[in-house]
Amino acid sequence: MAGAARVDFERITQVYREESGKKQLVELEPDFYDAANEYLKRLERETARASGENATAPKTQFLQDELRKARKRLEQIYQYRERKIALLAQSKVSGVETELKGIAVQEQVLFERLVAALGDSRRLVFGGSQVAEQRVEVPRAEEKQREPEAAGQPQKPISAPPPQTQRKTVTVYVMEDVPPFAGIDVTYKLMKEDVVSMPEEYANVLVKRGKARVVEVR
Repeated sequence: MAGAARVDFERITQVYREESGKKQLVELEPDFYDAANEYLKRLERETARASGENATAPKTQFLQDELRKARKRLEQIYQYRERKIALLAQSKVSGVETELKGIAVQEQVLFERLVAALGDSRRLVFGGSQVAEQRVEVPRAEEKQREPEAAGQPQKPISAPPPQTQRKTVTVYVMEDVPPFAGIDVTYKLMKEDVVSMPEEYANVLVKRGKARVVEVR
């Protein structure tokens, strides 16, 4: 499905119904989620304006109901698609020829990261403890959207420890998303299930905060 997405309540409802009733992914525009979020922001502004004029008016109640349902259905759309993409990633790592068409930009990033993480996991199990560092570059559009939060509160940035003369390298398995932080000569952008080699002092900070666990020490 080519072209820019035009998303409103009817479009979200249509995708929700199709996605919930099919085993295959419904074809979406690359910017579907971006357009959906823009629609939600417009709807939030309209709802706030109507509520300020008359909180109990039928129009206000209608807008509030539409906003609530649209949010819920968009969330369910992503959950349905997330499960299907995870299965496709597993199939690809298992050697099955897999072709993804009609997915959003954010979903393409998800698929590539899942394939990389599953591949790393298999190498850990079947290839021994020596795992080469493998990084997945994050497209700029996705970088802007990813702002990890926990329980509604922004996570505290991780400060890079001071440089040391001798630096021991540690390979860690990332257990949850970590806000980007700057190292001596690289900025770390860690996502859940990444397997990354880094200086020991950085790894110790992540382990102490429960963000990662050590896989090997070199």
